[in-house]
Amino acid sequence: MWAFFKRRFKPISLQRASLVLALASVLSYVAGLLRDVLITYYFGASQVTDVFYSSFMIPDLIFSLTTAGALSGVFLPMFRDKFIDSEKEAFRFAGSFLLWAMVIILLVSALAFSMMPWLVEFFFAQASLNSQSQIVEFSRIMLLSPILFTLSNFFGSSLMTFKHYLSYAISPFLYNAGIIFTLIVWQNELGVKSAVYGVVVGLILHAGIRFIDMFFTGFEWKFRLFDKDLWKVAKLTSFKMVSMMSLVLSMLFFSSKAFGMTDGAVTSFNLARNLQSFVVSLFGISLATAAFPFIVDFKKKNELKKLKKCLSDTVLKILIWSLPAMFGMALVGFDMVQVFFERGSFDAAATNLTVLILTVFVVSIPLESVNHLLARIYYASLNTWKPALASFVFLLFNIFGASFVQDFGSPAYLALVFVLAVVLQFMLLLLMLPKDYHVFDTDFLYVFGKMFIASVLMAFAVYSVELLSLHSVLALCLKVVVGAIVYGLLLLYFRIFEYTGINLKKFYG
Repeated sequence: MWAFFKRRFKPISLQRASLVLALASVLSYVAGLLRDVLITYYFGASQVTDVFYSSFMIPDLIFSLTTAGALSGVFLPMFRDKFIDSEKEAFRFAGSFLLWAMVIILLVSALAFSMMPWLVEFFFAQASLNSQSQIVEFSRIMLLSPILFTLSNFFGSSLMTFKHYLSYAISPFLYNAGIIFTLIVWQNELGVKSAVYGVVVGLILHAGIRFIDMFFTGFEWKFRLFDKDLWKVAKLTSFKMVSMMSLVLSMLFFSSKAFGMTDGAVTSFNLARNLQSFVVSLFGISLATAAFPFIVDFKKKNELKKLKKCLSDTVLKILIWSLPAMFGMALVGFDMVQVFFERGSFDAAATNLTVLILTVFVVSIPLESVNHLLARIYYASLNTWKPALASFVFLLFNIFGASFVQDFGSPAYLALVFVLAVVLQFMLLLLMLPKDYHVFDTDFLYVFGKMFIASVLMAFAVYSVELLSLHSVLALCLKVVVGAIVYGLLLLYFRIFEYTGINLKKFYG
């Protein structure tokens, strides 16, 4: 077994890393989709599922307010920079960082456990007393998530430093697999609480596979009480923390407002967001994550031409997939939700509401995907205040926007607020970007124009399938096939297929 892991846990190139992360995202999505299908099948779009999805919010917020900021954008470039200069100092820095990260997250989680009734009453005032009581119970169990995520993300950042991507990539699948397992085995006895316990099982698997991979990196465990650069981490993290909590607080605020609209509104909103965020994760986060260590290296070595080429290619790779995904998901949304979710306790009304929200959400896919890469450009230079400013504006817009539309009666307006906030965040990140890193030149816009035209033509081809009045399952399959074939042929015609990252010459031998 150990030899099996050793053969697979090893450094890989940027191109292979992008492919591994993308394929793993698909695998994780399939598992996440099955998880949501099971939850909606067993419990529908009801108050109890609203409670389950809401129970993630406070633990996620705690993670964002404590260690997530340092682990997502500060620790990796600092550790990588130190590792290039002195491996011993890098390992000592990592050990000191992990020690204090765990102390902080444990103390804050313990405090949140005792204050949970007050926190739930504050954030979910519009929920019934029974729902609030359940959210308190479930949220206390899920307080294990910020603790285990801190460990797992420390392992993940360290693994990316060594360009080990496999365990990093498959851990989200294992997380969803844990939830699926407990749902199938214990939902009859425990109800929705089986999914809550599944979160804990999934987190253990998430961290465990990364911990095993650490043994094949050459990482040395060197703990010391204090490292001189921890203050620098704290300073940089104070800004990064704003970036991390902006999305979590926005989702928490949206859920709070959705509770006052209709039963199942929180569930439909979360399902639509999960479907939309999968594409962002697949084409935005995975490509940006794969490129991040290479961006750090080019910045460290002052290789600006290579850095700009890496950024330009990565943005185009994100767009060549996210643009057709935006059009495609809008056109197959109804069939997708009906096929995957409309069964058991999930009725047609829940389907229509979820599709409406999803149709609004998908508009943000391309820009939200690119935002992940833009933010990492700043983090590579250890500049955290600029993306923090953009995220803070994003948060404020969501809060005030959600308050403005809460009386409109439909959670689709909440999704619209989110889309407009993403556009605003993109504009700010782009405006503050140093000129040396600008990739949106004439050549870039020329290629982007071809991608956009190809995506629009693909959308017309997919829409034509609607005229056939097919069953949802057949319509979904045919739309996906038609869209993939037409889009692939158009990319070949416009001579931009190379940006997909698929090597046709190698494929055909």
